Amino acid sequence: MNLVEILEGRDYPYMFIIVRDRKGFSLIELIVSLVIVLILSAILLPVIFNYIESARISRFLQEIRTLETASVAYYYDTGVLPQPTSYYSFDVFVRDPGISGWRGPYLSRSQFKIVGGDTYLSPWNTKMGMYIDHDSACYGWTLTVTGVSCVRIWIESTHYLSGEVVIPESSIRTIDCKIDNCNLSSGYVWTSDPSVGFAVVLKGTIISE
Repeated sequence: MNLVEILEGRDYPYMFIIVRDRKGFSLIELIVSLVIVLILSAILLPVIFNYIESARISRFLQEIRTLETASVAYYYDTGVLPQPTSYYSFDVFVRDPGISGWRGPYLSRSQFKIVGGDTYLSPWNTKMGMYIDHDSACYGWTLTVTGVSCVRIWIESTHYLSGEVVIPESSIRTIDCKIDNCNLSSGYVWTSDPSVGFAVVLKGTIISE
């Protein structure tokens, strides 16, 4: 017996009939297969989304730590907080701004996603800005404080190209809980409208003026 004999039905005609008559899947089989695929998709897609979102949050937290470390080192070297030349750029850490004592670079551009030359993006492909804030703003306006300054990072919630909101409010709340007090209306992480963006104060940069 060999495969040719089986297919030709010489010694095994019934097997030949089975092979010959089996033309494809029946409609019921196709429907059952489709239902199984849909069920698996409904189960796996949320898991995959949560995994990707968790990875983005972890990367963002690492970037915030990098910016805080760079800001503190910058201050120790120059005696002033880093003032960016462009709102959406952190290149003050990379290129000498002409300030006495600057001994950078304090971070590597390869640690961030950058478009347009010097526009820094978050892990969600939204723009991140940096500026110097003062007094109560350094504490999310939860404390009445004067005579202090800090570096605040602003993260837009909308994609830098499409304008679509891509950072879920749940992710912002997770970030707040990991950095601050789980209260988006106060503290070092705050926002008045999660669909627009949120602010993160680099705690290590709060200094007396």
